[in-house]
Amino acid sequence: MMDQLERFLTFAEQAPTAFHAVEGFRGMLLNQGYRELKETDPWLVYAGGKYFVIRNGSAIIAFSVPDSGFASFRICAAHGDSPTFKLKP
Repeated sequence: MMDQLERFLTFAEQAPTAFHAVEGFRGMLLNQGYRELKETDPWLVYAGGKYFVIRNGSAIIAFSVPDSGFASFRICAAHGDSPTFKLKP
């Protein structure tokens, strides 16, 4: 648990604004094999693919497509307010 807390605190220190946070998440996603999509371009999305899109430099949306058996989808969302992060239940 402490490792997760330390990683979060390090991230929060390096991301004083939403723009910094989005750039940090962008790097994390690229390191995990996600591909960046542009809102203005047609999206070529394939089974088993992992993707993300950034809007205005201050919002990031990431998703993955299952290899097979797609019957439904799940959405997880978070919101970070600058200049501070707040944890809500």
